[in-house]
Amino acid sequence: MRPVIAGAVLALAAGAGAAAVTVGMPTRVEDEPNRPANATTRTDATKDTTPLAWGPTRGELATARELVSGWDEEQLAGQVIVGRYHGTDPAKAAKMVRKLHLAGVSVTGENVVDEAQVRETTAAVSRAVAADGRSFPAVIGVDQEGGVVSHLRGVATEFPEFARTGDAIEAKPGKGVKVTTEAARTTALELRDLGFT
Repeated sequence: MRPVIAGAVLALAAGAGAAAVTVGMPTRVEDEPNRPANATTRTDATKDTTPLAWGPTRGELATARELVSGWDEEQLAGQVIVGRYHGTDPAKAAKMVRKLHLAGVSVTGENVVDEAQVRETTAAVSRAVAADGRSFPAVIGVDQEGGVVSHLRGVATEFPEFARTGDAIEAKPGKGVKVTTEAARTTALELRDLGFT
């Protein structure tokens, strides 16, 4: 299952499971509309590729519900929170994630020393999620948009602010799109390599 969809479905399923009624979200996987009421053949709900109106497939929602079926309210609540922390200690971020069952953390410039420390932080948070019994990846984010919003200064490649792409594309459409695409791809690959999800 795609990790990003899995994380989103998990958080949504956790919220739907914890609340009695959630506006705009189903509280259960709908029955198959064309299936006779007396049908006895059981199918694996996790294999259903029928898309739901709000994003995931029925199968992804069923898988997410199975993953969280034995969780208590604290674990469910934690999955819809990506926390922030003060300082640069990877152990502090990991402890917070493990203790509160958080989905993950958002790293800011305040949390960054150098590349080795960033890698240790993302690894520590990933280990904390695994130690909490979760088989899916932590949500580890950072604002690394270029220009002023670059929380990994000195660690990742620094590009101009993304708003400048409009000027580049307007000046030289073909080259501007190519350069913008490559800058975005480079940022994404660097973030993934550093352990961000």
